[in-house]
Amino acid sequence: MRTQATAENISKIDEKLDALPLTEIALIEQYEEEKKVRMKLNEDVDYVKERKIENEVLFPTSVSVDNKNFRKQIDNDRAKNNYLNTEHDFRTAARR
Repeated sequence: MRTQATAENISKIDEKLDALPLTEIALIEQYEEEKKVRMKLNEDVDYVKERKIENEVLFPTSVSVDNKNFRKQIDNDRAKNNYLNTEHDFRTAARR
């Protein structure tokens, strides 16, 4: 019983081994076709333009008026908070 099952498993594995060269050829052909498609798609892409747009978004060189005013307001708020915190620290230190 075991010998028969083992023989069947061996024959299945032999069939798969015999089919490997055909599978290899089919996979190589598929890879080459997919590569051609990828290369065709990449021809239409302007990478320099994409990086330029990306850099403009990530690293803006000009600051708008609204943005300047917003930054001024933030700086003023920070300065005011620092002053109030410092004044509070002096008052509590004087009480001790």
